[in-house]
Amino acid sequence: MSSLSRIVSDMFNKWKPNFDENSTFNTSISNFLNNEEDDLSYRDFVTEHYRNKGYTVWTPSQKERVEENPIDLVIKKDQEIILIKCKTDQVDIDEEALLDFKAQAFDLITEHQIFENYKIKLRYSLASFVMNELAFEYIQDNQQLIDYKVLKPIRPIKMVS
Repeated sequence: MSSLSRIVSDMFNKWKPNFDENSTFNTSISNFLNNEEDDLSYRDFVTEHYRNKGYTVWTPSQKERVEENPIDLVIKKDQEIILIKCKTDQVDIDEEALLDFKAQAFDLITEHQIFENYKIKLRYSLASFVMNELAFEYIQDNQQLIDYKVLKPIRPIKMVS
């Protein structure tokens, strides 16, 4: 759980008795905390998947992974490094999201010289296929740079709508 979630959770637990169980505030905070937990559970699932396939997996710490940085995992095997964005919600990925991911990944690559000697790839890891047609076409046209994998967890993770 991130430090923000921990703070929100602590405050929520103090205030919860003062709110009706079905209040909008109560529901919104509960959903926020549950969604972050589901995202982290899925990221852990994807981490384990790649470790089992022989990849070295680096998970950026919460401090390094700010909201504007979409990279959830960096995996390495042989001479290839893959930067991964994990996605559990049901909102379609559009071409703009792909271009943002690409730009932010290249910022990270430029900041760290270690990436210079490796083949770099970007990947969306999806709990279900959620991509609009333009995004799908973009990936088809740029397969050397970016791809996607649908990895469904064995145990269900609540999907965010």
